[in-house]
Amino acid sequence: MKPGEIIKINGVEYKIRVGYSFEEKVSRRNEFLGIKLGITVLDVKQNKVLMWEEIKKTYLSEKICDYVQNTINGQKTFYWDWNKEEL
Repeated sequence: MKPGEIIKINGVEYKIRVGYSFEEKVSRRNEFLGIKLGITVLDVKQNKVLMWEEIKKTYLSEKICDYVQNTINGQKTFYWDWNKEEL
């Protein structure tokens, strides 16, 4: 797997990598320039890429999306993880 970020959620390490397509229109929002993200999630211990069906609507999915949103906004951490050093 290409470079990404290793994060720990509930004691389990996951490696996430984000791909994207840009200049997309955001549905019903004309003032937004859209970017569509594709997030690959690897369970590090099992060396297994998790499929969408395995993580949709889960706590894991929610936390990964929080992390990606915070990273884009310059925080590079979870809102609740005060121990992670900022880059």
